[in-house]
Amino acid sequence: MKRRNVILRYELANGLKSRWLYCVVFLLFVFTFGLSTLSEDPRKTLLALVNILSTIVPLVTIIFSTAYWYNSSSFTELLLSQPVSRTTVFWSRALAIIASLAACLVVGLYLPGLYLGLDFLGLTLLLASCGASIAIFYFFGTLIAIHVSDKMWGIGLGLGAWFYWVIVHDALTLLVLYWFREYPLDRVSAILCAANPIGLLRVSLLMHFDAPLLLGHSGALIRRWIESGSGYLFAGIFIVFWIGFPATLASRKFKRCDF
Repeated sequence: MKRRNVILRYELANGLKSRWLYCVVFLLFVFTFGLSTLSEDPRKTLLALVNILSTIVPLVTIIFSTAYWYNSSSFTELLLSQPVSRTTVFWSRALAIIASLAACLVVGLYLPGLYLGLDFLGLTLLLASCGASIAIFYFFGTLIAIHVSDKMWGIGLGLGAWFYWVIVHDALTLLVLYWFREYPLDRVSAILCAANPIGLLRVSLLMHFDAPLLLGHSGALIRRWIESGSGYLFAGIFIVFWIGFPATLASRKFKRCDF
């Protein structure tokens, strides 16, 4: 337990030293105050933040996590040469990096949002959604970094995964719905939406703001269904799945990896 705490504190301190995190905090400040200045309606400010952060947070997370693992490879080897379990190293680093990125959201988004008088519940839900996005894409970035030894290939794969979920997946969903438009596709569209963690978090969050025009193709089609209790349960199960699935794969890969 003592060694675990030492590793956790070191990883947390090392993560907070990164200049990229301070750049993220600055950008969040700019987005929050800038959008609040452009619009006097707090609801519109939150909607704009949802649309921006639902794509920016996964991008920043997956790049930061992959780069962090590649840059700390020598230190990882040093840790593994000590009498410390790989499970301790893996989860201490995961908690430290996720906490560091979440702290950026609190300082750069949540506190300024409260100061500007944005809706407390909407702001809290946005913070929770971004936190889930950080966890999901941290583990995806970790899985890529552990599986792919070349740094450029690893970061490229991370960018490719982000690009697919932001743009390509919704385009493919639209094609499927167009090709089979003569059939009832409410459940199919829900499954296709659940296959995209970015879209799923965005749809679940925008339901609070009652903004169907911003839900996207698959999101608009499943609006009525996801508003029911079973729909929110469905969304919650898949969000947990998107966190647990890459985390399990990355943890197993790390335990078996030969450094």
